[in-house]
Amino acid sequence: MASSSPGAAGVRGVVPRLAADRPASPGVSLVKFLVTATPIVPLTDHAVLDKLADWMREQQQAGRLADAYGLVGGGGCSIMDVASAEQLHELTALSPVGAYLTFDIKPLIELDKSLGMGRAHLPG
Repeated sequence: MASSSPGAAGVRGVVPRLAADRPASPGVSLVKFLVTATPIVPLTDHAVLDKLADWMREQQQAGRLADAYGLVGGGGCSIMDVASAEQLHELTALSPVGAYLTFDIKPLIELDKSLGMGRAHLPG
């Protein structure tokens, strides 16, 4: 998304190109992040909610957004698959709706890998 201004969304049906759309280098794996988004102000504008819904669908179709949920009480969370911190920044803060949201971002590790690493650090 070339611009971070709230009014810079693409025309419905047109998917803007992201630097994130460039193919990953061979051998580069994706990293999963839990991204929790909280509105800065209540999102009461239909156009903003439509823009958010369109953007989320585009990210799901492109494979960058593995799963997404609304949170009871407002906001939402998603699992994003990205190749770099720069790509994650582009998909959150620089997205067309980024100006309306604050983000809490946590890297994720597969449960079996996490448990295995924990076991490896336990005393004998």
